[in-house]
Amino acid sequence: EQQRQRAEEERRQVEEQQRQRAEEERRQAEDQQRQRAEDQRRREQEQADDRRREDERQAEERRREEERRAEDRRREEERRTGERRRDDDRRNAEERRRGDDRDGDRDRRRADRDRRGPDGDFDRERMQRWLSERGERLEREPRFDAPPDARRVEQDRNRVIFDLGGGEIVVRHDETERLRRRAEEVYYDRLPNGFVRTTIERPGGVRIVTIEDRYGNLIERTRIERNGRQVVLFSAPREYYDRRERGRDRPRWRDPAIDLPPIQVTIPRNEYVLEAERADRDAYYRTLERQPVQHVDRTFSIEDVRYSERVRDLMPRIDLNTINFDTGSAQITRSEVDKLSDLAYAMERMIDDDPAETFLIEGHTDAVGSDNSNLALSDRRAESVASALTEVYGIPPENLVTQGYGEQYLKINTQAAERQNRRVTVRRITPLVNPVASGG
Repeated sequence: EQQRQRAEEERRQVEEQQRQRAEEERRQAEDQQRQRAEDQRRREQEQADDRRREDERQAEERRREEERRAEDRRREEERRTGERRRDDDRRNAEERRRGDDRDGDRDRRRADRDRRGPDGDFDRERMQRWLSERGERLEREPRFDAPPDARRVEQDRNRVIFDLGGGEIVVRHDETERLRRRAEEVYYDRLPNGFVRTTIERPGGVRIVTIEDRYGNLIERTRIERNGRQVVLFSAPREYYDRRERGRDRPRWRDPAIDLPPIQVTIPRNEYVLEAERADRDAYYRTLERQPVQHVDRTFSIEDVRYSERVRDLMPRIDLNTINFDTGSAQITRSEVDKLSDLAYAMERMIDDDPAETFLIEGHTDAVGSDNSNLALSDRRAESVASALTEVYGIPPENLVTQGYGEQYLKINTQAAERQNRRVTVRRITPLVNPVASGG
């Protein structure tokens, strides 16, 4: 019995020990689980705190960035305002200078008118006789003689190339052909002493009367409005027709540059030669309205202006480097016709002010091809631009004169194909060819 009791006691002790160990293990497991849960909670709390601090830091950085941007915008606006103010000041100063130049030009023109009289070198009585006298009506377009002492070199379709002597090779064409387009009626009269009168009647009663000598040289052009107002666009100096009326033939062409002093250009280069790709329409107008860079006390014929570089250089010019032609082509694409809008605006504005304004359009080529073919090609290029100005923008064709110079004046000095050399230039020549004080 005692042994049984001892065994029972030992069994109870073992069970108690096992229960205690199990209880201890359970408590330890619960403690470990609580510890892990607490550690997880602390980690999540720390992560949440880190995210909150990061959000606050990013928000602060965004706020500071916005403040920096706002400050930069404020400074940029102040800079632009300052630049605009300086630009306005420069423009105002430039406008004042140009106004002074225009005032000076007006003073010079007024002095010229006072010195030369209201008609200057213009024979108004002779013009009226040319307009009114009866001549021999021609059934077809007149044929003109070759210029005195000139040698006919080549004919390229409707253009003839002449050697005037002394290395002067020129291309000539029928200047009135462009004016005859869309005319209601065209008729020709041969006048005494070999002069030819071409009369073009337009819708609305407007007449364009052009006088040429026996060689096809342009002597005078007049537009007669419906109300009878006569606008002289150009008129050659009296010496050009006085000899003929006295029964003496006209001598060969002589470059008037021989009698002119060396040219001196005192205005800035970018105002003397305007690059079209860097100009706006106001710059076009300012360039065209300028007076000769050097005072001259005479007028010139259209022939003088066409053939004498020295005479042409009296007037500032616009280099239409936005209009380029393909090799061997005189065609203008529609996209390039659109680039003539600023030039047309300036021309139209000037013609509105004075309907007697006359502009010379000069065609050029690169050095590829023969000299003669390039002369004819450049002449067609000038005519293409003149036609576009008339047909697309409504510039009166009688206010435009064209001439081709081939490869004589290369912009880029190269014998290779060069697109920049295939171009057109424009200048106003009214002060050179119009001896009348005003256009009416």
